[in-house]
Amino acid sequence: TMRDAAVAQLANDEMATALQVENLSVSFGQKSVLNGITFELPIGVHALVGSNASGKSTLLNALAGAHRLGVTGQASLWGTDLLTRSGRKGRIAFLPQRSEFPKRTTVQECLDYAAWLYRVPKAERRARSRSIATRFQLHPEARVSELSGGTIARVALAQIWVSSTPLTLLDEPVAGIDTEFRELIRQEVSERGKESVVLMATHHHGDIAKICDQVLVMDKGRLVHQGDSGSFLERGDGDVEAAMHNVLATRRS
Repeated sequence: TMRDAAVAQLANDEMATALQVENLSVSFGQKSVLNGITFELPIGVHALVGSNASGKSTLLNALAGAHRLGVTGQASLWGTDLLTRSGRKGRIAFLPQRSEFPKRTTVQECLDYAAWLYRVPKAERRARSRSIATRFQLHPEARVSELSGGTIARVALAQIWVSSTPLTLLDEPVAGIDTEFRELIRQEVSERGKESVVLMATHHHGDIAKICDQVLVMDKGRLVHQGDSGSFLERGDGDVEAAMHNVLATRRS
């Protein structure tokens, strides 16, 4: 039937390669910090794990266009080159590790700015930002200067959700988030991953176990492992650090 064909097509789309990275390297002067990264990802939520200085943030920054000098290799989303400004435009939303806002701005102004930045049609911006503020349990009229660090982290995430890009890059999205809001954030990330590619750096077991499809392990600027999240966690009896240690130990033996 037509319905069965539509379901089959959706399943095929979900398994198809959306993000393709080939031999991506980043160097700062003579120092190489990312070495020949190659992977493919379908639609879904995928975790990027590794110790400090393993290259997670560098990879996300390179894909987002924050590192434009010293970047070589290829990266594409549904066949569109992501290493060009025109290719990235309207396709990527990026949450860096740290976000800062002018103290006098309101939550509403932060979200309205994001709506402008992500080219949400002018007539839809206010309604869109109000809706996102409600979903993230934020008060639109509150000033940034009045907010706790955990609430500011939610504002930064809410800015990303104003967009509807096919690729979302998140650098430790639950870091700094108050404990009572972490499940809300995971639920939002999971929903976003149903229709787009989400690549998130994380070290939280809850992120990987509950919402991530695949895990990519970084070590010293290289990608050393890619596999499903369940198998990855089994290698450490459910502990992320132990699983990473065992992956690296196997590789080095």
